[in-house]
Amino acid sequence: MKTQITCLFFIALTLSTTMVNAQSIVSVDPLVKVLRYQKNLPESTPIAHVALGEYATFQYVFTSPVNLKSLKVSYVPAVSGQAKLAKCNIGYPGYVKLDHLAGRAPAPDRIRADDKYYPDPIFDVAPQHIAANRNQPIWISIPVDLAQTPGIYKGKLIFSWMSRGRLLKTERPLSVKVYPVKIKNTRLLNSNWLFYENRMSPPFAKLKYMNRGQEVIPYSPKYWELMEVVAKNMQEYRQNVFYISPLREIIYGFSNGRFTFDFSNFDKLVSIFKRYGVAQYIEGGHIGGRDGAWDAPFVINHMEKDANGIFQMKNIAINDPRARTFHAQFFPALVRHLKAKGWYDTYFQHLIDEPTDADAASYRAVSALVKTYAPDLKIIDALSTTNIAGSIDVWVPQLEFLAGHESFFKQRASKGDMVWLYTCWLPQGNFANRFIELPALKNRLLPWISYKYGIKGNLNWGYNYWVDSPTEKADRVDGNSIFPGGDSWLVYPKYNGLYASIRQDLMRAGMYDHELLSMLGERSPSKAAALVSKVIYSFDRYNMDITSFRSVRRQILEELTK
Repeated sequence: MKTQITCLFFIALTLSTTMVNAQSIVSVDPLVKVLRYQKNLPESTPIAHVALGEYATFQYVFTSPVNLKSLKVSYVPAVSGQAKLAKCNIGYPGYVKLDHLAGRAPAPDRIRADDKYYPDPIFDVAPQHIAANRNQPIWISIPVDLAQTPGIYKGKLIFSWMSRGRLLKTERPLSVKVYPVKIKNTRLLNSNWLFYENRMSPPFAKLKYMNRGQEVIPYSPKYWELMEVVAKNMQEYRQNVFYISPLREIIYGFSNGRFTFDFSNFDKLVSIFKRYGVAQYIEGGHIGGRDGAWDAPFVINHMEKDANGIFQMKNIAINDPRARTFHAQFFPALVRHLKAKGWYDTYFQHLIDEPTDADAASYRAVSALVKTYAPDLKIIDALSTTNIAGSIDVWVPQLEFLAGHESFFKQRASKGDMVWLYTCWLPQGNFANRFIELPALKNRLLPWISYKYGIKGNLNWGYNYWVDSPTEKADRVDGNSIFPGGDSWLVYPKYNGLYASIRQDLMRAGMYDHELLSMLGERSPSKAAALVSKVIYSFDRYNMDITSFRSVRRQILEELTK
């Protein structure tokens, strides 16, 4: 009888061990985007090399030959002697469908998923059920405090799941090498435009996606609650420029032939984002646009009352006297208010988005109008023209346009202008961008490009330009225009919150990379230049080998440790 029991126990133990071993749990470099049914995953050593003040990031991929449920991952803190990395964020990347990839100039190395599903949103709970043979990435992010003791930390992850009615467990290791190098701040300016409800809504009513589809009333308690959520997310991912339109936030009045301007909502918004360190610089929203199609003439905004006596934003011709009447009062009031709040020196004003050679003269006319009433106000805009010198202070060329006019922008920088770069549905081809379909390293390299070419800021227009079902389908079609997945939003909505994305995590890592390069550049410009050139060959040619990239980054940390 005793022998029978022993045999049964041995058989049960063998079956249990076999079932655990049947699952595949593979450490994969976070710079690899893992498709749902991808096989032969490139296994990597789970060690991260980081500075104080950044995050150590890992990716494990769980795959089972049978359906399973209740996957959970827990963290056993990594320790080095008596020191401990106590905190850990565990996320479960989900998959979004892309029916349309970039079509104008497809990247030669873009990722192609046969089922059209790509990893991007990082959910905070695992899926209830995982289908057989389907990969489930686990995204591990460990914050390293500035006060942490440098050293090599070793910890582990505990995986548990239900399979065929049995609870199974196993563990995997991870290591973090913390260097005695501190990242206290990131100097590269980083702007992602937030779209939200305001007094002029629509058109930008997007907060409903964070409220179960229910309208969010501007300036209601729910509105301010969600603004706090957004500011916290931007802070966590190193955004330091806040885009806001004074025109849309001000409460207007009119008495005795004069406009009055109540900045209270504007002030509260800016103050929230400043409290989180996001509004270190402020981008004032555009004051005009195109009167219809892309080749239509420019128009400028002004305020006038509708039949109900409510002020509405209206478009009129640039030379219309009503434009001058309004802006002759608006801009002096704005300047006075910004100076009174101490915000003037870090405020940039947009005029018209993306002027080209064809409408450069109209842009210069708008700039001249603004400069008449606010001569020292710094003007900023995304653009595709070089014919507006003297009418703009902060040039923001699209990356491909910057590459084609490098000497011009170097000249503008030498004359005291600031040069940023921006990405949207362009550039395509082999350029870095934040499209979901691109290799992860290309999502991370924009700050490296900025360091190599002396660019002061990165602008990515779509923080949350969501359309319906954004956590399921991430590309966007407007009429005949196709916007690749990842162009229109960087985060994903949930009720009262946000999910980060793999791309947002990668872009934050790129911000840290830029800061480390900048720190090294202060010590030894030649060493920093040599190391960045091992990764960035030109504006659209990069070393895409992940092992080589990791080696260069370690070299930067080691140089800073000397």
